[in-house]
Amino acid sequence: ANSIHRAPRPDMNAAARAYERVMRKVFGLEEGGIPQFDLIVLGMGSDGHTASLFPGAPALRERTRWATAVRAPAEPPDRITLTLPVLSAAREAHFLVAGADRAEAVRRSLRGPADQAPLPATGVRPRERLVWWLDAAAAARLAG
Repeated sequence: ANSIHRAPRPDMNAAARAYERVMRKVFGLEEGGIPQFDLIVLGMGSDGHTASLFPGAPALRERTRWATAVRAPAEPPDRITLTLPVLSAAREAHFLVAGADRAEAVRRSLRGPADQAPLPATGVRPRERLVWWLDAAAAARLAG
């Protein structure tokens, strides 16, 4: 007899929809509205991903959902994330980025050439203020 019984994997799409229902209740919004956080604090990976929005991922094109399931090329692979419209509806967004391995992604996000595909972090455009907090290693490629 088989004595190994795996727990069912959570339905990440259902989890994303449930999280959106929670946000609708907290913000008191019906269909069509979008939550407006006062402050969103984000990090950025060495590949330019933020909030589990990875380069080239279909979730970057999402415009109606507030939260969506994603499959990440990192552990844990199954995640839910807020979408760019929600992140950009915030009054302020602050990026906290540290480490030399992120220096090139910081440069591309802040000063990258227009002929390169934009990194996910560049899609975050808050209503009032965008702040980048960088350590010296992460900022090393910005000089000049």
